[in-house]
Amino acid sequence: MQNLMDDFVGDVYPVNPTQEKIFGKECYPLVADIPEPIDLAIITTPFNTVEKIIDDCIKANISTAMIISGGFSETGEQGKLLEEQLIFKTRENGLRVLGPNCFGIINTRSGLNASYSLGLPKPGGVSLITQSGAYGMAAYTRSIQGEIGFSKVIALGNKIDINEIDLLNYLRNDKDTQVIAMLLESVSDGRAFYEELYKTTDEKPVVILKTGRNKASHRAAVSHTAALANDSELTKAALLQAGAHVVDDGETLLDVAATLEKQLEISGNRIGIITNSGGTGVELTDLLEEAGLDVPLLSEKLQTSIKQHIPDVGSSKNPIDVTTDWSRFETAYPCSLKLLLDSDEVDSVILVLLQRSALMQEVITNVIDEYHLARNSNNNKAVYVCWVAGAEAEHNRKRLIENGIPCHNWPARCARTLSNCIKRLKPSACVIKNNIKKPDDLVADSWLDIISCLSLMESSEFNVAPWLYT
Repeated sequence: MQNLMDDFVGDVYPVNPTQEKIFGKECYPLVADIPEPIDLAIITTPFNTVEKIIDDCIKANISTAMIISGGFSETGEQGKLLEEQLIFKTRENGLRVLGPNCFGIINTRSGLNASYSLGLPKPGGVSLITQSGAYGMAAYTRSIQGEIGFSKVIALGNKIDINEIDLLNYLRNDKDTQVIAMLLESVSDGRAFYEELYKTTDEKPVVILKTGRNKASHRAAVSHTAALANDSELTKAALLQAGAHVVDDGETLLDVAATLEKQLEISGNRIGIITNSGGTGVELTDLLEEAGLDVPLLSEKLQTSIKQHIPDVGSSKNPIDVTTDWSRFETAYPCSLKLLLDSDEVDSVILVLLQRSALMQEVITNVIDEYHLARNSNNNKAVYVCWVAGAEAEHNRKRLIENGIPCHNWPARCARTLSNCIKRLKPSACVIKNNIKKPDDLVADSWLDIISCLSLMESSEFNVAPWLYT
């Protein structure tokens, strides 16, 4: 209630049969008593009162309800029965429902914070779909730190109605969303989700973390949001084929989403590195190549140009090592950056800013200026920073981020993020022209014999090798 009152541009009506006022606002005993039409009902009461409140929402002709309350199918059979009753009532009466057992929703554009977040995240182009309330709160923390801005944060909970397929469709057409990040414990309808995802990645990047990949984590997911099991390798293959960026942990999920909001997806795997630490450059090179990226040896011509801007004892091969001669940092970094961006030998550039280079205002200013000059001349090669510095350089890190240059702490995090920013090549959409008809003599839960199986696949225009079965 306090979150809604702090920032929301619309009207908020508290409903509670035992209170006259809440936070100074007139309180209504029932939803139907509110004199104005209601767009969204937010339910936060104990689980055993939710069904009656849903009845009241239906009588009041409310179109959408969000149930933050827990105590449903994630708790066992009794909770599952309550949830099934809600499903029946809401579907029969056309009431759309988000949840139950969810963190809530946030829309920074309208100031709507209908969640139990600590506050409203900073606005930006990333929209987060999550089955974990903790990641809704993490969104706020990361945005306050200046690393990422959000358009929407939507928690699915137990998904009795509105699910990830509905939200992909909505966010694909949402002009305020540039990147979609998803944390999923389960997928409601594999084929429908794949098709919606395939269409969405044509329009904007989608980054996905699918949890519950192992036995123990699946067991935890069931107790968390009553999530169903999926074969992890099959799921990952399908997500990649649909063009998603698939990550393995929550930190990388938000890192990649924030990076893709600021930079285009990397179209090639050739990386140029500029560093003031030879050891850090070597470490980063190892990590990038182990992640499937390439740090190519630069041509003699390009090396000759770079040598004019770095100390004689430096290296122009790639990584470009400008050494510890900080008197030349303010020209060595931007000049090397320009040469790499103007060349056709790399697809993106990483600047390692370590301690002294990270602290120097002139280096930061000149790098930002060179980056904007490239953008203004339609050079859209991605530029990243591998940041290795203390809190005393924080103001410089924020300047880089505010000017569209992502900063990733330390080589491992940097390499992990970049390797997940590669644009996914998708196969042509698979269109099945003929529906597969179930054989008349097939018994439910029985096996299909091999001849029938291959014949069905062939009749549905799958490519099937000739077979002989005796």
